[in-house]
Amino acid sequence: MKKLLLISACLALAACGGGGKSYSQHDVGVCPSTARCLLEPGGEHRVTLEGTVATNLSYECGSSLYYVLDTATEQLPANQALCPSDAESIAFFLGDRRYKGRWVTLGEAYLPQRLTTRDYRFTLADMVEAPRRIGAGDYRVRNRAALLMALDSDLATSRLELPEVVNELVSENFDALVPALEFDYPDYAAFRAAWQPLLDAVSAEATVAGFPADPSTVTARISTANTATRAGEYVLETCQDGAAPCDQLKAFDTNQNALRMETLVLPDGRVLGLGQLQKGDPENGGSEDLVTWEGVPTLAAGLTVQQGNIVGLLNSAAATDATLSGRLLGHRALYINQRVEGGFVTDFALDLPGSPSPPSGGETGRVQGSVLGAGNIGLSIRATQTGPVMMDGASEAAGYYSVTLKRACTGSSEQCADFIPTKELGSNGNYPACLHDSDGNCQPLEPNQARERNRADENQIETFVVRISADGTAYAAKSCEDELVPAGLVTAATQNRATLALLLAPGAANKAGTPHFGTRIDGTLDLTNGNRPLYRTDRYSERLRGTWRDLYRPAQLRAAGSNDLERRDSESRGSVEWRYQGSGCAL
Repeated sequence: MKKLLLISACLALAACGGGGKSYSQHDVGVCPSTARCLLEPGGEHRVTLEGTVATNLSYECGSSLYYVLDTATEQLPANQALCPSDAESIAFFLGDRRYKGRWVTLGEAYLPQRLTTRDYRFTLADMVEAPRRIGAGDYRVRNRAALLMALDSDLATSRLELPEVVNELVSENFDALVPALEFDYPDYAAFRAAWQPLLDAVSAEATVAGFPADPSTVTARISTANTATRAGEYVLETCQDGAAPCDQLKAFDTNQNALRMETLVLPDGRVLGLGQLQKGDPENGGSEDLVTWEGVPTLAAGLTVQQGNIVGLLNSAAATDATLSGRLLGHRALYINQRVEGGFVTDFALDLPGSPSPPSGGETGRVQGSVLGAGNIGLSIRATQTGPVMMDGASEAAGYYSVTLKRACTGSSEQCADFIPTKELGSNGNYPACLHDSDGNCQPLEPNQARERNRADENQIETFVVRISADGTAYAAKSCEDELVPAGLVTAATQNRATLALLLAPGAANKAGTPHFGTRIDGTLDLTNGNRPLYRTDRYSERLRGTWRDLYRPAQLRAAGSNDLERRDSESRGSVEWRYQGSGCAL
């Protein structure tokens, strides 16, 4: 790819094209001061068009107008668009959007202004009816993807590489090369015939792949991208202002309910979850409970919640049995679409001001049913994707593993022979900083004194089995003979490492068959070691063991009337011993 011209050198010339591509030489003549005349990249946020990453594909977002690079520069990333923080949308297109240019838009997505992140990942299925995702098999999605695949000039890589001449040809020969219906062809053969003139024109300048003969291969590519972007970590929550994620669980008076639920969405769309629900102050006449799904709900292909029944686990005197409904929009967020901050603007309008289409009634986040003993309660719920997934390479971690959780000892026992490693203690360690005694005093865990033991769950299971499948989904079971239940997923992987997120909460219906129900396990596997140990992701180089934390077991002990504060603290978090068994189960 040609070198990027210095934008600063172009600013003095109204007709300067900028960029370094063939179509950057587009003749704008004398450019009006109100027109767009330059290619101007820049910004803080990166956007990836998953499934159809295409170098030389043009994009516009806010003040940034450029094209996707194949090689990173000091200022610009490879294989991604770069957008300013105030950009409300991004459009990908073929052609030239500068003065006198012409173009055909592949799609547009709206960028969040409140629920922001550094990196955004969309697919073409997000860009046809934005802010909604439509099916990978929709002909409008299929046709857009098929055109980009047809224009690929480098079949040796998984990404697509468009010849530089494509944008110039589209802009300068628009009427001859771009069909009037653009992508609106339900019949695949008719679509191919309509766009063949562009393929012929490009083929005269460069070798390209041509249209896939089987449209199912196109659909499969987008479906894979949809799966990868749907999977990940999410938080469901109620919040007073509804404009930004809640920092912690809040209930504002005895008449309000507050929910915060941690969830994992697996590659196939199944959802795991465990959360806290409270009404008022539980210490002063209020009520609380831990909640989970009744079964295993799904986040469908169109990002609608299905079978999202929520039930309480511990408070039978104030039972919860309600249903979550809604549809994730934009960059995979669930909105309440209510006025916030005491004004006249909704949370949706604040976050996606560029979108002309707000959520419909059935698309807003809503929990309806019995909540902490009160019937027919409606709660407005928001959801945000807090941890995305990069599924490439997940198969490297496939296999069976034996897992043992370690907790701090609360007394002398022959099971407490091992000292807790010093580096796992302290404020940034794996264990609680201290354990509360019967008087409520916090007794610190001291180096070379504090010991650990195997943790047993309520069914006295200590070591259990985890199986990771080739697609990165993790399953758990008490032993090799027991049924596997969904437990988590690989969130990122290379040949040497695989990062995991496990949430042992596959619904109340599966509670009895789930070892250490309610426990969250995080870490990164060292795939270069024969035992594939699990280390903390943020302290991987120190070889600090992976971590577990649990909301359920301490709450269960408290609900059962236990006043053993030391034991409850020790059951809240600790370290993980993780060992690879191989391709077969041996526990």
